[in-house]
Amino acid sequence: MTDDLLSVFDYDEEEGTVPDRFNLTALISEANRIFSPKRCFPTKIGEGGFHKVYDIKTIEGEDMGVVARVACPAFPKDKMESEVATLRYIAEKTSVPVPTVIYWNSDAANAVGAEYMFMSKVPGVSATSIWSDLPLNKKKNMIRHVAQNLYKLWLLRFDVIGSLYLDKDGSDFSVGPIVENHFVHKCDGAFRVSEPIDLSEFRGPFTSITSYLQSGLCSELKLYAERREDLVIGADDESACVEYGRTATEKAVELCRLYPGDKPLTNDNKEPISLVLQDFRLANIMIDPDTGDLNAFIDLEFAFSAPCWICAEVPQWLQDEKADVKDSVARMYYNLYGEGKGRHRPANTDIVDNREEAILLKEFMDTMRGLDKDGTWYTAYNAGKPYREFTMKLTHFIGAWGRLGFGLWVESTLRWMREHPGDEVPSDVECIYPDLKERWPRMI
Repeated sequence: MTDDLLSVFDYDEEEGTVPDRFNLTALISEANRIFSPKRCFPTKIGEGGFHKVYDIKTIEGEDMGVVARVACPAFPKDKMESEVATLRYIAEKTSVPVPTVIYWNSDAANAVGAEYMFMSKVPGVSATSIWSDLPLNKKKNMIRHVAQNLYKLWLLRFDVIGSLYLDKDGSDFSVGPIVENHFVHKCDGAFRVSEPIDLSEFRGPFTSITSYLQSGLCSELKLYAERREDLVIGADDESACVEYGRTATEKAVELCRLYPGDKPLTNDNKEPISLVLQDFRLANIMIDPDTGDLNAFIDLEFAFSAPCWICAEVPQWLQDEKADVKDSVARMYYNLYGEGKGRHRPANTDIVDNREEAILLKEFMDTMRGLDKDGTWYTAYNAGKPYREFTMKLTHFIGAWGRLGFGLWVESTLRWMREHPGDEVPSDVECIYPDLKERWPRMI
């Protein structure tokens, strides 16, 4: 009798982590059971921060059109169950292309020793794998398809903020506790804290925007109160980072009530709630390499229902740090160096990169404007710009709040809003109050 074949997640090679393994032989047995009478064999095709992916073929090499995803124990049960529900919800309620979930098991005590799912294999390639070589016309085609399908998701509406789940018999959907960065059990294979701590009180679902914005911050403050030494270790033993982070986090909780708080931005009544794909990277967009046509959005873990001003965003990969993401600047670059004017563009590579990004951004915005007949998406997009930047800060752990000096921006914003009620907060608010700058050192 041969020993079972075990698989180990790559991060286990890092110092100080406890190996996470699962039984690959048991996964093969499950595939044989589900797809009987075919005999199956998995070939690893990828590994991300939270799972391994296998192409499932027959032992004769026949392509079955199936992949298996095996989850590491970073976020037990809820992450997989929410992703399954989100994939099914999108497939049922929209025409947005996503993989079909064939079978899943979210009990890590199973024979495999990990949560896993079998799903349909999407044809094509990930956009990131060919992006640098993809011609501009094909990129523009992909951008149009991406915008069209993001708009379909934008039209979805929910009553509360949180992650999607199936009910017990799998016949209906509900919004439940959020699956989000602050609540992961492990980061790159290492536990954030030495002893488990219950943070479920901060996961919602949320009936107010303020409570959602505050949730991750409040969970960090509970970790500080009960597991401070673990946080210091996680901050490379820089206790000052954690202390500055705690103070900044406490002030950010106050800011969440005001910036924007529960104030509606998309309309004058109550902020609607839509769906946002939190991990929306080029790697998670499958396309036809010959045309740039969109084949599917994949890896929808961490998707959740959110205020519409959060959902009305331009994908981050259209907002490269070398490019100004403001729509007016994009138009300027397009007019100066647009299609048909390539012979006259500057040789500077940053400008060339900006030129293409500006063209693609214009394609995205033009497509959205064409779909957005009542202007609601564009209203949410514009009104939400400064607050989306704030929500990006909210995803950081407490040590990063101290290391990156976020406290200066938070306290400066609070003072400005008290001194100038109703006025827009300046983008350079951190430079306005020299006395505050002395109190908030940037530690990197």
